[in-house]
Amino acid sequence: MSKVYPRHGAGGGAGGGERIRQTYQAPRAKPQAQQQYRSRPAGGGGGGAGTGGDDDYWPSLFTILCSIPVIFLVYHYTCKLLSKIIWGSLPISVEVSGPRSDQNLAPEECLYHWLLEWLSKNTRNLQNSTVRLRPERNDRGRVRMRLVRYPGFGTTNFYYHGTNIKMERMMIGSSEGKGGYEKIIMSFVSSRRNRTLLYELLEECKPKLAIKSGDSSDDEQERRVNIFGLVTSTQNGNPYWRMIGGGGGRKKRPITTVILPEVARDRLEMDVREFLKEAKWYLEKGIPYRRTYLLHGPSGCGKSSLVRAIAGDFSYDICTLSLASKSLTDETLNVLLNEAPENSILLLEDLEEAVLKALSSSSSPSLTLGGLLNCLDGVGSTEGRIIFIITNSIDKLPPALIRPGRVDMKLHLDYPDDDQLKQVYARFYPEAGIRMKAEFVKRVRELRINVTMAQIQGLFMFYKKDGQDVIDNVMEYFQDQFLVTELEPQ
Repeated sequence: MSKVYPRHGAGGGAGGGERIRQTYQAPRAKPQAQQQYRSRPAGGGGGGAGTGGDDDYWPSLFTILCSIPVIFLVYHYTCKLLSKIIWGSLPISVEVSGPRSDQNLAPEECLYHWLLEWLSKNTRNLQNSTVRLRPERNDRGRVRMRLVRYPGFGTTNFYYHGTNIKMERMMIGSSEGKGGYEKIIMSFVSSRRNRTLLYELLEECKPKLAIKSGDSSDDEQERRVNIFGLVTSTQNGNPYWRMIGGGGGRKKRPITTVILPEVARDRLEMDVREFLKEAKWYLEKGIPYRRTYLLHGPSGCGKSSLVRAIAGDFSYDICTLSLASKSLTDETLNVLLNEAPENSILLLEDLEEAVLKALSSSSSPSLTLGGLLNCLDGVGSTEGRIIFIITNSIDKLPPALIRPGRVDMKLHLDYPDDDQLKQVYARFYPEAGIRMKAEFVKRVRELRINVTMAQIQGLFMFYKKDGQDVIDNVMEYFQDQFLVTELEPQ
C-alpha cells in the first residue's frame, strides 16, 4: 500500500513542497495456532503489552480436577437411565400347573387350584370365564351349592396392584375326562420396583389356616379350629394332610361347654398350658419336648369334644388320623407325624383295631406295633408336638404302648354322673329350678341303663323348648330310639 506525504522545506511555500512517496507494508497476521501455542518468553512478566493474554488458552490443573466429578455424574445417570429403560421393557412370566381335578391333591399340586380360587374371588369383567357348581358349608354346617366363576381357557388380562397382568390358561394333554393337567402362564412388563409382583400374588393365594373376624381385640375369641385329615394322592399313592370340612374350619368351642368332672377337665387344661410354657425347661433337662395324652372310656362320653375344646382354647388346629387306615405304613406314619401343620394337635383314633391288625398272625399288616412305638417315642419322633390318643377300651392295648414315657397322662371319661346330668340339663334349659334338675336325674336313673352324653343331647334335640317335656318323655324316647334290653346295664 503506497501513500504520498508532502515534504516541507525551509522556505517551502504552499505549492513548492516536494512530494515524497513512501511505501508502507502492513504487518502480516500470525497464524492462529502459532499465537495460541506460543511459548512464554524467558523472564516472564516483564514482556510487552499483549504477551500475557496468549497463555489463557491452556487448561489449568484446577479445571481438570473439577471436571472429573462431572464426568462421573454423567456416567452414573446415564447407566441409571439405561437400566430403567432395559427393566422397563423386560417381561417376567410365571407358569403354574396342576391336575384338572381338585380331589386328592398332593401338597405340591395345590398351588394351581389355590390360584384358581384367588382369581375367581379377585378378578372381574374377564374376557372369558367358566362357571362351576361347588358345595359350600356355612357356619351352621349346612351345605349348599354355589356358582363359582373361574377364568376360562385362552388369554385374558387382569389388574393386580395397578399392574396389567396377561394370563393364559391352557390344557396339557387330552381334554376329555377329569384326568390330565392344566397350566396358567402369567406375565407382565416389569419395572425395577415390581419384579416380585407375581410371587407376591402366589403368596396371597395360599389359604389362611386361621380365619378371624371382628376387631383385633376379639380375634382370639373368633378364631376357628381347622381340621386336617388324611388323603391319598392319586399321583404317587402317598398320604398327606389336607384341610377338611369345607376349608372354613369350625368355631372355637369354650372348654367350659364340655360337661366333665371339673377336676379331670382342669387337670388336663393346666397340664397342656404348662407344657406349652416350659419348652426351655425340657431343653435344659435333656427331656424330649413332646406330650402324649390317652383319653379312654365309652363311646359318646366327650373324648373328641374335649380335644376340640383344648385346641380352641390354645389356638391350635387338629390333625385327625385313623391308625386303621390301609394306606398307613411305618414309614408313612413317621412322615405324617413329622409333616403335621404347625401349631396342631395330632388326634390318633382306632388304636385298638390297629393293634389287633399288628398282632394278628394271619395277615401281614402294613403298620406294625414296633413302627407305632417308634413313632411315639423313638429317635425319629418329632419335638414340640401334642398327641391325643382316643380309645374305648384301654384293656385291649398292650402295656408297652401306654407305659410312662410314651403316654404322659391318662384320663378316663366315663358315663355322666348325677352332677354332670344336672349341668347339661341346666345348660339346655336355664330356667329350670333345682326340683326339675333333680327330677330329670331321677327319670334317667330309672332307666337302669348307662346313657352317654351324646344320647342325652339327642333327647334334648326332640324337646328344645320345654324342659318339663323332656322329663315326661325320657322313658318313651329311649324306648323308641334304642333297644333298652340290649343296652349295657348299670
